[in-house]
Amino acid sequence: MVDMNLSQKINGIIIVTIALVFLVIGIFETTQTKRNLENELHEMLEDVSERLSKSLIEPLWSLDYNVIKDYISSEFNNKNVVAIVVYDSGTELSKNLLAAVKIRGINDTPPSALKTFLKANPALYSKQFYILKNNTINLGRVNVYLTDKYVKEQIKKDIFYFILQSTIILAVIVITLGIFLNISILKPVKNLTKVSQIIARGDLDQILDDTLRKDEIGILAKSFSNMRDAIREKIQDLNLEIQTRKKAENNLKKSEEKYRKLFRNIADPIFIFDYDTYAFLGCNQATIDKYGWSREELLLKTVFQLHSDSEIEKAKSNIQKRKNQIDFDKKDAFEYTHNKKDGSTIVVEVNSAIMEFEGKKAFLSIARDITERKRAEEELKKHRTRLEELVEEKAAELKTAQKELIEKAHRAGMAEMATNSLHNIGNILNSVNISNQILQETIYASSVNDLREANNLLSQNIDNLENFFLKNPKGNLLLEYYLEVGERLFQENETMKEHTDRLKNKIEAIMEVIVAQQSYAGAVGLTEKMDVVEIIESAIVMQRSVIEKHNITLIRDFQVTPKLKIQKAKLLHILINLIQNAKDAVIKSNKPERTIKISVEKNSSLKSAYLIKVCDNGIGIPDGNKTEIFTHGFTTKKNGHGFGLHSCANYMTEMGGAISVESNGKNQGTEFILKFEDQD
Repeated sequence: MVDMNLSQKINGIIIVTIALVFLVIGIFETTQTKRNLENELHEMLEDVSERLSKSLIEPLWSLDYNVIKDYISSEFNNKNVVAIVVYDSGTELSKNLLAAVKIRGINDTPPSALKTFLKANPALYSKQFYILKNNTINLGRVNVYLTDKYVKEQIKKDIFYFILQSTIILAVIVITLGIFLNISILKPVKNLTKVSQIIARGDLDQILDDTLRKDEIGILAKSFSNMRDAIREKIQDLNLEIQTRKKAENNLKKSEEKYRKLFRNIADPIFIFDYDTYAFLGCNQATIDKYGWSREELLLKTVFQLHSDSEIEKAKSNIQKRKNQIDFDKKDAFEYTHNKKDGSTIVVEVNSAIMEFEGKKAFLSIARDITERKRAEEELKKHRTRLEELVEEKAAELKTAQKELIEKAHRAGMAEMATNSLHNIGNILNSVNISNQILQETIYASSVNDLREANNLLSQNIDNLENFFLKNPKGNLLLEYYLEVGERLFQENETMKEHTDRLKNKIEAIMEVIVAQQSYAGAVGLTEKMDVVEIIESAIVMQRSVIEKHNITLIRDFQVTPKLKIQKAKLLHILINLIQNAKDAVIKSNKPERTIKISVEKNSSLKSAYLIKVCDNGIGIPDGNKTEIFTHGFTTKKNGHGFGLHSCANYMTEMGGAISVESNGKNQGTEFILKFEDQD
């Protein structure tokens, strides 16, 4: 069966199936024919017996045995009759006498032959009828014996003709189905098989002729054609990918050469050491220049020999932490004191990452010399201390104000208001931290250090200034430097003044928020008719430094400037929250253009209502979060608390307004809408 082709298998199945059907029909027909013939034989036996019982009444009454024999002989015209026996009762009713015996093929049969005949033919059909005169006088009885020989012969003939007819019909059906299947199924399948073999050898230009058929063969041919086209496209894509990879490999080789040159020429020391033994594997020229050892000397050392004795355990611990990290690309900077060959030390900031080097794991470290920066930090310590004291003073004031606010809120049933106030102040303090960071960066990068070096050079030549400025090239350069450094120091001073002013404004803003919250706590639910645009501008001022720092474009679109009955502290809290969220969203999107738009407009569907919209082009909101975004505790931020937008929704409800959000999905921006009704 396995070695047969599809045509042989189908023909075999058809022949076996039809043969089984005809076999079942033949058995059924034979059984029915046999039953019918047997029924006919019984009816015949009944008829002969009954007829003789009636015909022999008079001959037996008159004891005319010749007539009896004539009647018996006439019944032998029926070929199924093989024996007839007639008994008479004689003159004595208790005694039966044999009147006549007739057996087919035996003339003048003696009565003695009957017993032998019946014994030799036990399968005979027999029937006994009594011969009654006037239905009362028993004259005797007649026994008729029939054979089933001719019935069996008829059955055999019927079976023979049935088999002959079945064979002819089976042959016709098989030939007809074979031709039909060959034309409609087998031939298309053979064509598909042939084409598939050709395609398997790589020839994808073969055309399938059966794709227009509407049956399963057509569907298979069309699917096969689609598969062939898909394979062709995949091969084309694969060839394109191979070309792209080759191009990428070439670019990678160029890039590797580029970074190899960069590694050698970069100004900061870069060194590579073994992942397990910590032995030096390589370094750039800056490492040799900075530490004083030659490349060969460094390759004989471990990285721990650069560290001072007190910091070796610290270095081992930090390296082990780096090994245990899942994210190997994370750049954590560690500060160490490193030894140089001449015995001096430098303070360095080291960034390390795990990499593959010459087929094995290694660490790549970049050591940035921050010795001068540390000195500058010491000089700036007084300024920082003063600034920290100022912040601590204001923080103490905030803490006191916070305590008072919470106590009043609890007394008035407004604990949530106190929490939201802290959230508001936290947003403003972020701006304070940014201004403080800019101040620190300005101080660290100050030209004061360079000025001190210039002054040292001037001090060295203080006794011979005329000769130094006229004849020494450094003198001319020093004069030019003094001209430049004055302008730079002026710019640094302007920057520090600007951010000092901003710090002052932010601290004043914090105090304004506290005063506003205290005022609100003192008069719960105080509603005034106020200029909405003025409150929006106040919220923008509180976030301005953060917006400017991240190069965010702020667009104002005030189509109307309504005065509405609102609670200023609550609306200010809502706007600060929405602007802060918009700022976070555009920063996370990493788009080159970062935009926040604040608009005020009339509600087109309800003329007595106004809309305040805060829109951004940031990361957007997934559909699944829109229904939960105003729920208490829901947040998508790592350090979020989940009550900012919840409190905004509560405040809008308390002021008789509503807040909603719209977003088309990820990276499609977000629009928060505040709806107020004019209650005049």
